Order: sequence, then C-alpha cells, then structure tokens
Amino acid sequence: MSTRSTLVGEMSDSDAVLWTVGRDPVLRSPIVAVMLLDEEPDWEMGLARVERLTAIEPRLRARAVAQLYGLGNPQWVDDGRFDLAHHVHQVGAPPPGTFRGVLDLAQLMGTSAFDPELPLWEAVQVGGLDDGRAALIIKIHHSVIDGVAGVGLLLHLLDSERHPAKPEHRAPDGPTEAELGGTEPVPGPVAGERHRPGLSGRLPSLTRSAIGRAGAVAHLFETVVHSALHPVTSFGTLETDALSLGRLLAPAPTPLSPILRGRGIGRHFDTIDLTVGAIRDVAHSLDCTMNDVFVAGVLSGLRRYHLLHGSKVEHLRALVPISIRSATDAKGGNRFVPVRFVLDADISDARKRIHHVQGVMNGWKHNPGLELTDAVTSVLSRLPPALTTLAFGSMLKGGDFVATDIPGAPFDTYLAGARVIGLYAFAPPSGAAVNVALVTSAGHECIGINLDTVAVADCDAMIECIRAGFEEVISCGGPDSQHTDRPTGPG
Repeated sequence: MSTRSTLVGEMSDSDAVLWTVGRDPVLRSPIVAVMLLDEEPDWEMGLARVERLTAIEPRLRARAVAQLYGLGNPQWVDDGRFDLAHHVHQVGAPPPGTFRGVLDLAQLMGTSAFDPELPLWEAVQVGGLDDGRAALIIKIHHSVIDGVAGVGLLLHLLDSERHPAKPEHRAPDGPTEAELGGTEPVPGPVAGERHRPGLSGRLPSLTRSAIGRAGAVAHLFETVVHSALHPVTSFGTLETDALSLGRLLAPAPTPLSPILRGRGIGRHFDTIDLTVGAIRDVAHSLDCTMNDVFVAGVLSGLRRYHLLHGSKVEHLRALVPISIRSATDAKGGNRFVPVRFVLDADISDARKRIHHVQGVMNGWKHNPGLELTDAVTSVLSRLPPALTTLAFGSMLKGGDFVATDIPGAPFDTYLAGARVIGLYAFAPPSGAAVNVALVTSAGHECIGINLDTVAVADCDAMIECIRAGFEEVISCGGPDSQHTDRPTGPG
C-alpha cells in the first residue's frame, strides 16, 4: 500500500478555530447524527455508498496535520493509508433492542476523542432493533463540515427510491447541496433562521470586502486579544463600527441560568418527534419563521424546567448559528455565524414568547457585526492555540442553550434499500448546557437533544419539559394545530 502523502487542502480559518479549541474538552465539537431505518440496509451496498462518498469529499480520507511551527492553518493530508474498515462498523442492537440503546451508544461515541492519526469521522450500523428496524450512527468532527454541508453529503449517500435502477447521488428533481445551502440558511454547531431574504447571498461579499480593507485584520486582532484579557474595559476602546462586532465577541463566562451551572464532558442524548408540519403551520399562522417558533419551544421547555426545580429565571442566553453559505462556497467546511443573544424567559404567554423571539432575531438580520465574522475567525485562527481557546471559550461558556435548525431533503430517502424514518442531529453544546437541533426532511420534524450531564442534574425531567414546551408553542397555531408525538425511536 502506498504511503505517499498528498495535500488535500488547508483548513479554512473557521475550520481551524473549531479544530484548535478542541484542546478544551468542554469545547470539543463532534457532530453526531443518527438515522432510524425501517429495516436493515444491505451492508455491502452501504459500504459501497460510503466508499463513493469518501471519493466525493477527499477530507474524509485525510488527516488533520499541523504545519511546521504553527505557521498557517492545519492541513488536510491524505497519506495513502486510508482504510474504510477503520471507520465503518456493524454491531447488533444493545439490549433490550430499542432505539434507546442506539442513543446510549451514540452519546458514548459523542464523548470520545478522535484518533488524530486517522480521518476525523466514523460510522456504526446497528441492526436487530425491535420491529425489524435498524440505525446508522455517524460521527464527524466539526472542523470537517457544518450542518448544511453535511446534508449535502448525505444526498450522495442516500437514494430517493428503495430499489433504484442504478446508484444516484440525489433525486433527479431534488435539490442540490448548493440549493439547500442557498435557499435554507442554517448553521453548523448549529442552524439559523429560515427565509431570511438576501442574508446568505449578501454576507460573503461583505465579509470579503471587510477583510480586504487595509488594517482590518490587525485592528480585529487587537480587539480580540484585548477582549479576552480585559473583558471589563474592552468595549470602551472599540470604534463605533465595531460595536456590533463587540456584541458577538463579548466575554460571557457565566451562564444566566441560576441552576444550569457547571460544564463537563458527559452527554445525554434524547429525541422528540413532531407531527408533520407542526412548527411550519404555527409559523405560517403567526406570520413568523419556523426558527422563531423552534427557539421559542426550547425557551418554553427551559422555563418549565426552572419552575419545576423551584427556580425563577428572568433571562437566558441563547446561541443560534446562522448559515452564510452560498452556492459559490466549497461543499465542505464551515460557513456559519454563531449569534448570541439574551431572551426574556419570564414570559408566561406562549404566543407572546414567540413574538419576543421573533423581535430579537429580527434585530440581528442587519447587524453590521455579521459582516466581519470572516475577519474575526481569521484573527482567532492566527492566535496561539491557548489564546484562541481562551477567547472562544470566553464567548461561549456562558451560554445557556444552543438552538440548531437544519433543513434536510424534502423527499423520502433510502439507505441501501432501507427507508429513513427519522434523522436526528446531536450538535455539540459548544460550552452551553443544552443543544437542541431540529432536522426537517420529507415532512418529518425530528429533534435531537444533547445535554451536558454536569450542567443538567435531571436529564429525564429536562427532556419532558422541552417536550411540553413544544406542545405549548405548537398549540398557538389554533385549535386544529398538530401536537408532539411520542418519538418513533425510543418507544
């Protein structure tokens, strides 16, 4: 076997930051996705599809290698030793053969570090579930890909028919990866607001313009370093055009929640399934976005959790990644802005809570700080790793929750003959206590919940509170609105 190294490419600044901050276990960023299948897929056919996928995306065959003396971002290098058997495995269902056992396995995978000598991904096919079902668990490092790009890659792995006449990369009339990213902007540790006119197409050109301005990166470098080391006085020195950027960079080391305190590396995964179009219908009836309703549902659940534990909470800090991916961007990598904002958690009326979220989200649509995010990541990627981790951690570890909204394929999909009946994303908490991710595809609204087990003392109660929170906001759509179902998975 040849071991000649081949340079696949250099990490982008965003990718490099996500790779670097992994030195802090709390900020470690594996993305885990779980597909629930109606039957066991054909193993050999599935392997062939994965092999084809690694040819489409060369970084799936490459290792992350630091450059000499840290000069430049890490590189993706294919050293010729790639072996699919190191990454794809087949196991029987953990006892008692339910989807809960699959989630237990997935959360264990989500807490383990990658082998740095191998490409940063793995997949496990789990067979023998009740009712003849199966599952596929996929784990990949966030530096390789974000949510929108991940959906694009999945289109190459899946078919639009159970038994297609020949292998296909996507449904003949289905959306391309670029179309998904261009029309449905969403993030990677996480996702953002849908139907944001002009945002995904507007920001890339603006960020390039900002980077091109003389002295911009040098000025931002000074801002980031000063903000990380002197959080109390940093913003008094910022110029007017950087004030909005300061809102993105402001250190926030302490959560606003009085009980979701402490951060660790333990994770608890769980799922909630919504009936078809539940969030969409409420958004339509209230003239807001699906993301407004989704974030309000998470906020409702966290409010309930605090009340259950006798704790009054007035405000919570949210992190909502907003995609800035356009059709001209590379298929892989990361193209998102992690937007933070404080929400009023003491609103008792669910309809008013949705409109409150809508108002806060609308306030970020034209925030000039978003235009400079590429320059920010350029600065962070060039700091010494310890300072990059410090700066990134100071911005994120005070978050209470992350809400990620990821659109999937709008048609039924199949993996090697098995129909996908549920697709759940478990995005990393990124320093927060809770990450809730919504994946919509073919009429399914599947929610994956990733809890930090140090921050959340009662995981089962948190899941039930979030479930009740979604039931509460979905009821705002009127008497005929649809409600949450018990998950098709863990049952």
